[in-house]
Parts: sequence; C-alpha cells; structure tokens
Amino acid sequence: MEMATYADTARTIWADDPRQLAIFRTQEAELKQRLGDLSGAEQLFKLTLSDSIDKLSLGDPLGMVLRNNLGQLYETMGLFEEAEPLLKDAIALAETQFGADHPETARLQNKLCPIESQGRFDFAEPYTKVPSPR
Repeated sequence: MEMATYADTARTIWADDPRQLAIFRTQEAELKQRLGDLSGAEQLFKLTLSDSIDKLSLGDPLGMVLRNNLGQLYETMGLFEEAEPLLKDAIALAETQFGADHPETARLQNKLCPIESQGRFDFAEPYTKVPSPR
C-alpha cells in the first residue's frame, strides 16, 4: 500500500477520533522530519496542534507532546523564537500534569539545554535544574 493511500485511509478511519488522528498525524510528521522534509513536518505538526486544541481535553498529555514536538522541530530549524513559547507551554503542562519534580518534566526541561549553546543563557538556565530526589 502506498504511503498516501495509507495516510488517506488512516484519516478516514480516525475522522471521528481526534486523539487517534492526532497521534497518526504526529507519527506522519515525525517521519517527514526524519526524511528531511522539515517544511512538510512543520505544516503537519501545526495542523495537528491547531486541530487538537479544541478537541482534546485540557489534561490530555497529548497536548504537551504536540507542543513539544513542534517546539523541537523549530529548535532543529534554528527558529528559537518560535520554539520558546511552545517548549515553555509543554513544560508548564508537564508540571501541571505530573509535578515539577517528575522525570517527564525534567526530561522536557533538559531539552531546552541546547538553546544555551546559542547564547540564550537567560532562557535556558532556569530549565537546567536537577529535580530533587523523591
């Protein structure tokens, strides 16, 4: 089965399930990113995030994942100003859902460390803390 046919079929199957459709689109965008189609990945990540904002519950961890994925893509593209609010939102959602000292929150915070190498110490420093042991 061709990729386009598979993608069209998946969209039809999950048309009534916004969470599953968002997961599928995220996987498709990640594949585009791995294949070097950053523009295509960006469009799909943005579409998925905008479609999901109204359809997912506020506490759904997928919202955090979608923001993080688009933020990481922007960071890869060197678009730090676009990445910053998305990554901060993902961290805020993780802190709300899991707590400030949770390993997932720390993982997201540590993803901001590469920005430090771009001379953005003021932005990266608060996110380089080590979570306290439980």
